[in-house]
Amino acid sequence: MTEELQLRPDQQTRVRAILSATVEQVKDAQQKNANNRTALLTELKRINTSSESQLKAALTPEQFKQYQLKKRSMQEQMRARQTQGK
Repeated sequence: MTEELQLRPDQQTRVRAILSATVEQVKDAQQKNANNRTALLTELKRINTSSESQLKAALTPEQFKQYQLKKRSMQEQMRARQTQGK
């Protein structure tokens, strides 16, 4: 992602920190809400919204646009793999 978005060194550090914190928050939410799917989905949406706003602040508008396109592409690939496995 660093090369695709042409991140400056300070952006690399900030983006890594944001993504690492997001992963930790997701793991924590999964543990806390293992038996409550509705609560888990609500918490995951909150985490995603927070992460996206932090990334938007860390990236230039063009970088953020590229990030969103890459994210959509990755999501589509994951969905395709999931449907192939069924």
